[in-house]
Amino acid sequence: MEREEIFYRDKEKGVGLFEVLLAVAVFSIGVATVANLFLGSYTSSVYSTEKNQAIMLAKEGIEAVRSISNLGEISELEINGCKGVEIVVGKWALKETVDVIGDFTREVNINIINEAMWGVTSLVTWQTMRGLTGEVLLSENVASWRGEFVESGAWVSCGDFLEYGGRIYGTVEINSLCWFQENLAYLPSVSGPASGSTTIFHYYVYDYDGSSVDTAKEKSNYRDYGVLYNYVAALTACPTGWRLPTDTELYNLENYYVTEGCSSSREVWECDPAGKKIKNYRWGGESGNKFSADMGGVRSPNNYFNLLGVSASFWSSTDSVDSAWVRFLYLHEDRILRYEYDKAHGFSVRCVLGE
Repeated sequence: MEREEIFYRDKEKGVGLFEVLLAVAVFSIGVATVANLFLGSYTSSVYSTEKNQAIMLAKEGIEAVRSISNLGEISELEINGCKGVEIVVGKWALKETVDVIGDFTREVNINIINEAMWGVTSLVTWQTMRGLTGEVLLSENVASWRGEFVESGAWVSCGDFLEYGGRIYGTVEINSLCWFQENLAYLPSVSGPASGSTTIFHYYVYDYDGSSVDTAKEKSNYRDYGVLYNYVAALTACPTGWRLPTDTELYNLENYYVTEGCSSSREVWECDPAGKKIKNYRWGGESGNKFSADMGGVRSPNNYFNLLGVSASFWSSTDSVDSAWVRFLYLHEDRILRYEYDKAHGFSVRCVLGE
């Protein structure tokens, strides 16, 4: 009984040792909780600031390569050995070592897609307050001006480069057909996402809501992903001697790469791993693949843009009354969807050789 009396005193005799210890414990937990909340909030704030800095540095790496590309006269040896960028006599230049900027490390790599296009990645890493490694990775296609280019009227054979509407396009032969290697960017006029039709021509630049062609062409989405076309616009967008591919020709493309079932009349995801084989490497495709599809998103008939960096959709010329057959690629999918879509959609175009 004597032990019990130590811990369970009568309330009239004051607070017992148990209550004191309990109160101290609760207070300590409260202090620790508040401290952890404050530290967590502070750490998150610091991480957010660091991440924003990393994003800016990664973007700077991409833009530095774009600036270098615009100057021209860069050897393939310099590109293959590139790990970073630096300013030399007031101009950006490639270098063989990574960039160290304060607490950040930046590595810039260039993958040659073809003579007209480079794939550039800019990776920035740093040590966070929690001892972990922070990472920001950006990638873009950058036009290269190292090659010898010809105007569309002077184009000779598949593998040559041609100029059309102010843009340079590589061409490549896949399964006996000659294709554009980039999304078409022909832009005679431009509409916002709220304008649409199945019978009137509409041309869209992702996330641009205006009517100025010059302004639309200044947007990075135009530069990187080309133009989205409704069906009737897509039918006549390719240069002379080129055209929108048929449903059969798109099947010819995907079937070239398949290792599993690939029905020409399907309305489901099939043709594994053709999706991986024709996607640009920065979207999970194979480095150096010939078709190099970019995830240019879509313009929905519900009057909005969607799925940039997530999906790529390409018109065929094969249609019924209100719809046409389309090929749909997805970021984390190695198969390809064949499906009929309403002609008011805005999808990408890849031209194929032929009248």
